[in-house]
Amino acid sequence: MTGPAGQAERNQTLKLHVDQSEEYESLYTKAAGKKLTWDWLVAGFPLLTAGDAAPGSLLPVLAVSRAGVTTAFPMRWGLTYPPVPGRDPGRFVIMTSADKAFRRPELHRCAVLVSWYSRPEILRSGDGTEKTSGRSYLFQAAGEETMWLPGFYRMEKGLPVFALASMKSAPGLQRFGAYAPVVLARRDVSAWIDPAARTEALLSLPAVGLVWEAA
Repeated sequence: MTGPAGQAERNQTLKLHVDQSEEYESLYTKAAGKKLTWDWLVAGFPLLTAGDAAPGSLLPVLAVSRAGVTTAFPMRWGLTYPPVPGRDPGRFVIMTSADKAFRRPELHRCAVLVSWYSRPEILRSGDGTEKTSGRSYLFQAAGEETMWLPGFYRMEKGLPVFALASMKSAPGLQRFGAYAPVVLARRDVSAWIDPAARTEALLSLPAVGLVWEAA
């Protein structure tokens, strides 16, 4: 697959993976008991029990309710209308000081629990074209069996959808894409989803070390 800069990255699916664990089961149970889960099922989106998740999958996502209660809600991965048209098919919200998309008032913060995620390796030639190498790599938080990915959600036609927060890839990870999902330390999850916190202040949360290997 070749094309102008960015095309290979946009056309390859980042995948999330969830293993069955006590922590995930707790989130699943909380989300499954909500009417929204039934509404999503009627629309053709069952809640993921375990396994791989791609854009369009329904996951139990941690957020703060209108009543101020931290709980899990069933949310579909992918905004129908990305905050920045053409930037990405709703999977990511880019977080940089120059990009104001994540400050849009209809976006609220959430966090997604996963075991690991996978990304394809992207090769870039001197003329700016890109192609995938055919290899995918698995990424996991160092020393952890699970990791939290921060995100943003909003309501679309009465149902919640989310996108993952992302930032520019570190130099050693640019071969997997110009942007990468942000990973939260477990201790910072509550601060991230707190509606009273300013998103700009959360940009300075410490990065989590990752380990990766070929799939």
